[in-house]
Amino acid sequence: MKKNDALLGLTCFLGLLLGTSISVAQTEFAIGSIIRDFQLPQHDDDGKLQLMIRGDQAMVMSTNRIRVKDLKIDIYQGEKSDMFMTSPESDYWKIEGRLTSSANVIVEHPSFVLTSEKMNWELEKSRGVFKEKVTLKLKGKSGILSK
Repeated sequence: MKKNDALLGLTCFLGLLLGTSISVAQTEFAIGSIIRDFQLPQHDDDGKLQLMIRGDQAMVMSTNRIRVKDLKIDIYQGEKSDMFMTSPESDYWKIEGRLTSSANVIVEHPSFVLTSEKMNWELEKSRGVFKEKVTLKLKGKSGILSK
């Protein structure tokens, strides 16, 4: 892939994730295109960083769905990240503004670690539902409190 093609692809991918009016037809961004090693900051209306979404690879599956491999999300409260989420594979649904995963989700917070098989995460509201084999391990000052 040429450098200009990669830049065009990344621009369209960011447009898809941010919900702008860039269409696949307008940018010649084909379904099946792949973007590697991306970072996508999400800011609130005041410009404060809310999320930093990263991934090793994203593939455009349709005009609404992008499959993300090795998803990593930093969730910010104020100036620093206080929660971290990972999943080996996730789908971003542009129209609904959500991430879904059926592949070992891990959420780390200073006070707990949550794991589950499935997740449905609303990006704008920064909340989600976790299902199947859900475990919650609380942390104390000396580490994990439960097994």
